Amino acid sequence: MADFVRYLNHWRSHMRISSAYPGNWLKAADLQGRVAQVTMSHIKMEEVEKGTMKPVLYFTGKELGLALNKTNAGILEALYGDETDRWIGQPIELYVDPHVQYQGRTVEGLRVRGVSTTATTTPAAAQAPYQPGQVAPQIPTFQPGQGGAQQGPQTGQTGSQDGGAPAIAPPPVLDDEIPF
Repeated sequence: MADFVRYLNHWRSHMRISSAYPGNWLKAADLQGRVAQVTMSHIKMEEVEKGTMKPVLYFTGKELGLALNKTNAGILEALYGDETDRWIGQPIELYVDPHVQYQGRTVEGLRVRGVSTTATTTPAAAQAPYQPGQVAPQIPTFQPGQGGAQQGPQTGQTGSQDGGAPAIAPPPVLDDEIPF
């Protein structure tokens, strides 16, 4: 009982309104200001709003999925190709972009990117803060009709030895300690 009272007192004094409304899918507040390395486990079409179907991406060992918008879907296509079956088992990073435009407002939004070799799950405060006029990191861009990745995500090779899809290295084992 004492633990519950301590939890309630902590929650009352440290509440973030963005965490007060749990949802069915991952949102920026769930990352708690950190970058999460995750492994894609499956993807399925779900109704995310009344009458609106979107692909939802799920991760190994995580409960919540990420409802994919066109930007994130395009980045994943650039990294791993158009066929979503090839995404399964592949690693990505989830991070919060504080400059997402949504319905005419600037909001925090979730973004995906390939896993960097030096990345770890770190608090946003430990990362270099964005400065006005600073050049943003290079993120694959997506244009409708552009097609899939032209370069293998981990190998740097164009295509496989047989001229087919890009060669992909086995994914690393990831454990990010972020509870979502």
